[in-house]
Amino acid sequence: MNAIEEQVLDCFPSGSYALSALLRLVDIVESDEVPTAAVECQLQPRLLINPEFVEEHAETPEKLLMLVMHELHHVLLGHTTLFPAVTMVHNFVFDCVINGLISRMF
Repeated sequence: MNAIEEQVLDCFPSGSYALSALLRLVDIVESDEVPTAAVECQLQPRLLINPEFVEEHAETPEKLLMLVMHELHHVLLGHTTLFPAVTMVHNFVFDCVINGLISRMF
């Protein structure tokens, strides 16, 4: 298990409904190919997390949880499988909806 995987798993409260989405991802990958975090749009998506972004902007378990919850909602809402090619406009709208849901939840 890499350091980012350990941090992500540690930030989740036990019994969280989003944990099932996280476990569907299987791979949590440290990557500097994304500026923040991203879920790949594939049948078996991976969660890509930029460790420098986490260190600078998601340094607490609570902030990391919000980052991961945002990305997991892309999986939960089907964004990673319903659209063969996600455009920047799609992603912007998805992000707005997800941020609204997360704001309401927390």
